[in-house]
Amino acid sequence: MKRNPVTALGLCFSALLASLPALAQEFTCQEDTQCRGDAETKCATSTLEIKIKPRGGHTDMWIAGEGPYAASRARDGDMRRWAIKAFGGSHRLDLQPDGSFLYLGNRNKRFTGTCTET
Repeated sequence: MKRNPVTALGLCFSALLASLPALAQEFTCQEDTQCRGDAETKCATSTLEIKIKPRGGHTDMWIAGEGPYAASRARDGDMRRWAIKAFGGSHRLDLQPDGSFLYLGNRNKRFTGTCTET
């Protein structure tokens, strides 16, 4: 059976629209652990906060009250990713469906914690 290309395009567009609300949500992310980029096991507690707010066609991020930084947004399965454009995408936050996140920051530092929708 031959598939109608208009119907196939409509299905793809519907899937894209279904993913947009999840990317347009606002989040506040509270870090609880920071690990050095040059030493996997050198970790300490952290209280850094990250805010993610959609604005128009892009997303703004605030890191420890500094910003806004324009960020690109994407999905990889159920994971959501925001990458700060000013740093060429090397600074990014990956949010898992359970609210846990990993933020890669300056000098490849790794921050982990939990995000909540605000």
